[in-house]
Amino acid sequence: MDLNLLTVTALAGELHNKLAGMVIREVSPLPLDGLCLRAARASAHLSLCISTHAHLFGPFLCSSAQHGDGESAFVQNMRRLLNRHTITSIRQWQHDRVIHVQFQKTDEIHGLRRLVLILELVPRYQNLILIDLDSGLILETLRRVTGKMSRFRHILPGHPYNPPPQLMGLHPRVHSADQFLNSMRLQPQASLSGALIRCAPWVSTHLPGELSAQLNLDMKAPVSQLKDAQLLSLWQIIGTFIQKLEGGPVQPTLILGQKSSILLPYEPKLIPAEQKFVFATISQAMEKTFHDLIKRVELESEKKALLAGIHRVLHRGRRTVKRLQADLSNARRAGEFQKLGEVISASMGQLKRGLSEARLADPYSARGQKILVPLDPRLGPAENAQRYFKRFRKAKTGLPKIEGRLKEVRRLMDKLEGMREALQATPQREGTDKIKTQLSRLGIQIPTTRHGRPQRAQKPKSIPPAYKIGDGWTIFMGRNNRENDLLTHRIARPRDLWFHAQGVPGSHVILRREGHKEEPSKNVLEQAAGLAAHFSRARHAKLVPVVYTE
Repeated sequence: MDLNLLTVTALAGELHNKLAGMVIREVSPLPLDGLCLRAARASAHLSLCISTHAHLFGPFLCSSAQHGDGESAFVQNMRRLLNRHTITSIRQWQHDRVIHVQFQKTDEIHGLRRLVLILELVPRYQNLILIDLDSGLILETLRRVTGKMSRFRHILPGHPYNPPPQLMGLHPRVHSADQFLNSMRLQPQASLSGALIRCAPWVSTHLPGELSAQLNLDMKAPVSQLKDAQLLSLWQIIGTFIQKLEGGPVQPTLILGQKSSILLPYEPKLIPAEQKFVFATISQAMEKTFHDLIKRVELESEKKALLAGIHRVLHRGRRTVKRLQADLSNARRAGEFQKLGEVISASMGQLKRGLSEARLADPYSARGQKILVPLDPRLGPAENAQRYFKRFRKAKTGLPKIEGRLKEVRRLMDKLEGMREALQATPQREGTDKIKTQLSRLGIQIPTTRHGRPQRAQKPKSIPPAYKIGDGWTIFMGRNNRENDLLTHRIARPRDLWFHAQGVPGSHVILRREGHKEEPSKNVLEQAAGLAAHFSRARHAKLVPVVYTE
């Protein structure tokens, strides 16, 4: 959801009226990588939430403090820079889609310090930038823009801040009525609504229709048919309308669309009631949109995790089907294996060990034809015959099992294909939960976190094994680099003995003293050194020097 200029104008006025004079008490992360500023004044507490998601980028007041799961370096820096600062003003910059939130704080070391949090709300160039008002330098930014990314505007900490290009067109707070009249007259054949939007691109497509009712104008009529007085009245009404919005919204309305929603600071009368929701404040509308966005993102992430899990199961299923088809093809050769075994048994005297194949008479052929029989040269004639009879018995007993297993796997894959199609088509959480339940009934568990992101199973960290040697002495031995470091730097105590094969990679071996006051015997030392030598790169050498120390 993009915020048009009129909505930004009303939003800035609403936030200024509520937050000016309040002190930042807490800075915390917001879900979807946003920022939440908890402000207080006397007994009043408000939360300024700044969503940084691409589908909803902008500030709004929250009914309660919001907290995200993780905390980025950006949030930590903003907490360090903004904590205990007072919000002095929230203003729209140059009547554009940019909001300036100004802070100040006085202390004994730095004196008066003034900061400005700049919210650039232009689509595709959205950013959150904190600058020092006195030096004009950037202190922190959500998205950094380097010279490789843009030749015209660099946004980096320590660099001077350059504002974005201003929105083109006329605005009642900057341009005169005569300028508007001259601009409109340059488009005589254009419709009134089209000419108005070209002169003032910030005007939403719904505004001309709402204003036309006040002047009784046909917005589809060409500009050439309108008198100067009518055009000047239109410009005056637009100016009055914007002046009202600067003090706060007038019945902000959320219009639901198929692809995206539109938030207006006024209620458009021409929109059907079933397509719009009217709120008391813009923040309420944005907060509802934000929570709906969180649910949608969670749902899409969960669907993505489920689809990935189903894809993995289908991939394994396809490999299983391929393997079972090969086994089935082999099982269907039971009669062939039996015949080859009998052919070898009938011609034992003609065979000897070392043959890889032989052309033998077929006892089942009336004409005495010969067939080529593959043989294993490592086996004798009787062993080759037994090998074929064994394959015959295995194929005969395995055929119905393989066929049943193949049908079962194919049936499961058909179900999963249907679930995947249904999951891709469902827009509701109920459908996703239903498919997740169906997968669970099939014995397929696809874990997802609360926000729908796949949760990888954590492998339990291995612990170095311990052995008892000698008269109750304990030895620990590392099996990899991680266990070696764990033994040497965490598990071993100052008076334990450390063993290692000299000059070659190998295991670290720790001889634990525990309650032993006496020194280890020569036998115990040799056993520990033997382990260090055996589990080293020099294990095949005749003699391995091993070093040891406390």
